[in-house]
Amino acid sequence: MEHPAPKTWLRSIAAAVALTVCPSISVAQSVIAYRDGDGQWQWMEAAAAQAFARKTAAPDETIGGTFRVTYEDLSAATGVGFDDPVSGAARRETLRAVLLYLTSVLDVPGTADLLVRASQTDGRGPLAAAGPYLLPFTGFQGGLVFEHLTTGVDPLPNELDGVLTVDFGFPWSTDTAGPSPVEFDLYSVLLHEVTHALGFVSILGPDGASALGNAGDLGLFSLFDAFLVRGSTEQPLYLDGGEINASAEDVTSGDVLFAGSRAEAAFGSFPPVFAPDPFLEGSSIGHWSFLTGADGVMLPAVDRGERRTEYKAWELQTLGDLGYDVVTCGDGFVAGAEQCDDGNANDLDGCNTSCEVEDVIPTDAGVPDPPDASIPDASIPDASIPDASVLDASVPDASIPDASIPDAGEPDAIADAGAGEDMPSASADPSADPSPTATPDTFGSDEKLPTEASSQSPAGCTVKDTGTDTMWPILLALLLTARRRFMS
Repeated sequence: MEHPAPKTWLRSIAAAVALTVCPSISVAQSVIAYRDGDGQWQWMEAAAAQAFARKTAAPDETIGGTFRVTYEDLSAATGVGFDDPVSGAARRETLRAVLLYLTSVLDVPGTADLLVRASQTDGRGPLAAAGPYLLPFTGFQGGLVFEHLTTGVDPLPNELDGVLTVDFGFPWSTDTAGPSPVEFDLYSVLLHEVTHALGFVSILGPDGASALGNAGDLGLFSLFDAFLVRGSTEQPLYLDGGEINASAEDVTSGDVLFAGSRAEAAFGSFPPVFAPDPFLEGSSIGHWSFLTGADGVMLPAVDRGERRTEYKAWELQTLGDLGYDVVTCGDGFVAGAEQCDDGNANDLDGCNTSCEVEDVIPTDAGVPDPPDASIPDASIPDASIPDASVLDASVPDASIPDASIPDAGEPDAIADAGAGEDMPSASADPSADPSPTATPDTFGSDEKLPTEASSQSPAGCTVKDTGTDTMWPILLALLLTARRRFMS
């Protein structure tokens, strides 16, 4: 199915002039949209903008030449979170390791400015939340992080590009060997959240319209939203310019796919996204469905003791669909330090398994030409001339009766030998050969696939329900102590 390529909202500072003719959302005093610590989209009013760190000061750290990080914990000397006197340095080093990994898989000309907001410590909301800054105009937006990284041009020179918040009220592990069974892995969660800031995020609400603002039939949506289709009909949920083609039933159908061609090639089909009923703000649509597997970075939840340190190949190609040059040898796209990429992982074909050009000796070098197939080979007999000696040698004269063949009218002693009274008949005793007990087919027509249903606490934390409706009372009772926590 052909899917219209999304159009980004800002490619240079000059493009800002064009925005004045685009439909504007009726929040004239608003300057930036962001995701708060609970994973909810909010408008930052001009008066409240001063409460956020600005880009006037030098960042606390520049990482890999691709990210500049400002920590509110450090600037405000909070003594908690990333400024904790015992764990703060290890937590900052974990974020550094995540951003270095992203630097290794993204080939980008720009450097994004990330704000790590003052840490939460109550342990009552999502583990963490992050997203890019957005502007109040309809259409598809990659966000300031995406624009700054992919163009090398700073969209808003006086503002940071994205925001990250972590709740350190949960038991966290920064151990590079992985978390204990009772801890959450900080690296895995930070990689998940920074990926949201890169633009792997949805802005739609429970009715299918934009959660941030709409102007008639147009809404403000993400580049990720531009690739969403209904699986059963292959109809896009959003059309060019951010035109809304989705309904509340669509976004809670459990039947929404990401229709990116690169993700499709790597995954084998369009990957399904998380579309449970009821709609879960902060989790629905902006994550993969659990049907994609148990180890994707962008699943909506993580278990204690679980660690996910790298993208799956198709997740990385999803970033490629969004517009990033991703570095993965064998995907057919030259990026990073790759000298070539022929779309495979084979050596001796001119581009080796490290995507380096290799000298290959032509396969016919020094090998004599094969014989001309048009020259008849005298050793092969002419098939048109019958060879009587060959034909007669193995064919008996049919007129001579073969004494070894028994008369069809005589009893066949061999056939009768096993049918005497001393041999039990297979059908005489039904218990002698009972029918095998039917083994339930776990993938049969009566077996239901896992649902996308989930429950949500008043604080916004949600817990996946992988059972039937009879599990709801148990899940609700254990909600606050569940091993699995949803990430925004």
